[in-house]
Amino acid sequence: MSNPTARASIPGKAAWRGVDTPLRLSQYAAVRTLDAGARNWQRARSVFLIGVLIASLTVSAGVAAGGPKARSWPGKIAFSRNNDLFVVSADGSGLHQLTNTPDLEDSPSWSPDGMSIAYRHFNDQTGPGGEIDRISSSGGPATVLEREPSTVHGLLSEPIFSPNGRLVACNSGRPNGPVDTIRIWTVDLAGAVRPVTSDFGATATWSPNSAQLAYVGLSSPDSHIGTIFVTGLSGAAPRNVTHATVNDQSPAWSPNGKWIAFVRLNPGWQTKQTDTIELIHPDGSGLHAILRGGILFTVAWSPASDAVLVLRVPKPPDPRRQLLIVPLKGGPAHPLPGTTGAAGHASWHR
Repeated sequence: MSNPTARASIPGKAAWRGVDTPLRLSQYAAVRTLDAGARNWQRARSVFLIGVLIASLTVSAGVAAGGPKARSWPGKIAFSRNNDLFVVSADGSGLHQLTNTPDLEDSPSWSPDGMSIAYRHFNDQTGPGGEIDRISSSGGPATVLEREPSTVHGLLSEPIFSPNGRLVACNSGRPNGPVDTIRIWTVDLAGAVRPVTSDFGATATWSPNSAQLAYVGLSSPDSHIGTIFVTGLSGAAPRNVTHATVNDQSPAWSPNGKWIAFVRLNPGWQTKQTDTIELIHPDGSGLHAILRGGILFTVAWSPASDAVLVLRVPKPPDPRRQLLIVPLKGGPAHPLPGTTGAAGHASWHR
């Protein structure tokens, strides 16, 4: 469990630091694999739709670097770095560390009331699939919400609270049918687990009314093209929203329900490395780009739905991964102070 003791070195930590599913099917696997070296990181992106080289980022005037003072954004952001959890105010102040253990602790998600944070936890005692833990937003001991069975195929990933606070969605390799794959599951606060998708699904994000999920699925059963689907909690009749031709990934549903932000890999991404952050209405209309260039991940929305939190990833061994705040009304993307080295999912609370 999480505790305030100093981080110690444990045998085997390097072996699982970048692990996700056997095929690195989580969208953030490449970010986690950075610590294992550039060769594994590059292979991870080839497997799951990610790129290898950071280019110049542009949102209208580009990424802010000096010049006028950036807007002060409200709320607090939970993120992970070096396998521990941190919280920072959205204006870059008040950075503090929530966990400090030798375990893997990442993918934080705020509860709707802001009192606690759900996250992924893995060590030698959790079993091969890890577990979803819950910790007070002020720190302290954590409790186990759900632990994966020993029959899973890889680590669970990306737990995310529903807006009504009753469920947590995640990616899991739990057996469910004749084909072993990653699917979307939900966990209630008593630990009961239910499948949502029958086929491959990853990186779920909730609609504001907690009745639907957007996620990455495959455009066809035999395809390797990821596209964004929307479905109800039963998983019935998933609807292809983005109709990807190359690969779409990393969806995030805005709190006001109007937009789904996602990452689009562009033709020739293997050499050009120019990802795009796109917005689309849940009905599939209104597609447009808000940021283009380099390796990008959408990770969260501002509580007011007026900005998108984005993770940019440089080429290894460059450690300067950082969260950016991208305003919807245009202007430069602002690096979030205190988040250098961030990895994986983050969560923004009012």
